Amino acid sequence: ENLKALISYYFEKYNINLENGIELLKEKTSLSLNQVEFILSNLSEAYNSIFLKYLKGEIMLSNLILYGFDALMGTKVMGSKVREFITEEFKKFVIQKKT
Repeated sequence: ENLKALISYYFEKYNINLENGIELLKEKTSLSLNQVEFILSNLSEAYNSIFLKYLKGEIMLSNLILYGFDALMGTKVMGSKVREFITEEFKKFVIQKKT
């Protein structure tokens, strides 16, 4: 229920497919609710300036969450050079916010 509330709060204003977002977050049971909120809030803030700018076609929440995991949890980016670029841009966005 908490995950649904966070997703609604941060993403219902965007035209994205929310399917599989909750399931993906549930799989990461090692994350606290605060960590999940940190990832979701930063993804939401970067949505227009990074993700909408570079991603083409339908944007899925599960894909955004994977970008968040890759950038903020230090997981290895699996995918194309474009995916690596977007992940790095998002990571820089979060770091710049902190300074």
